[in-house]
Amino acid sequence: MHFCKDKNKKLNRECFLVAILVLIVIFLLGFVIYKLVIQPMLAGF
Repeated sequence: MHFCKDKNKKLNRECFLVAILVLIVIFLLGFVIYKLVIQPMLAGF
């Protein structure tokens, strides 16, 4: 995210919000994959 390096406060704030959204999406994807893939595999063993 190249706009993070800008000195403008507004851009930095937007970058911060985007980073949080990306982390939330990654966390949710990981949780869904865990529920759909890993948990059934553990239950299978």
